[in-house]
Amino acid sequence: MNVFQCMGAKPIIAMVGAGLGITWLPETVLQQAVMQGNVRAISVEPPLMRKIYFVSQYERELFILH
Repeated sequence: MNVFQCMGAKPIIAMVGAGLGITWLPETVLQQAVMQGNVRAISVEPPLMRKIYFVSQYERELFILH
């Protein structure tokens, strides 16, 4: 999975172009999935009310199946 370290509109557009999706699942669920190796995720800063995670479509499907 590509990691985008910048902020602003350009990285978000690049993420969409790379086929990444956005999930609003609870942070604890994502942390558990990341620890288990089911999902690779990055958070986008600055934090809003919740962190936003970008997860590839393939990894999202794996996460939903588990």
